[in-house]
Amino acid sequence: MEGVAFSGWFSTPIRVFVPVFYNSRRIFSIVDWLRNEFSKVNEGYDGSAPMRLYIGRGLAIANMAFWCFNLFGFLLPFYLPKAFKRYYSAYKVKD
Repeated sequence: MEGVAFSGWFSTPIRVFVPVFYNSRRIFSIVDWLRNEFSKVNEGYDGSAPMRLYIGRGLAIANMAFWCFNLFGFLLPFYLPKAFKRYYSAYKVKD
């Protein structure tokens, strides 16, 4: 979808909306993944299965941290205002 949105057929607000929406949807799916990983507490494991359980949890936490930082640390505070400022300042009418 990002390739279609950034093709020039859409305005800047729509092109900005695509990565923000994609990241917010991804965070919801990662929350489900985290719930699934941490609900595996009472299941019996033997051999290397506990190690896979900890690696899965660590990977889910790392993904959550990465995508939350991407959304709340970059897209919303920097990318969104810069794109809107560029879009709305480009159409100023000179007297």
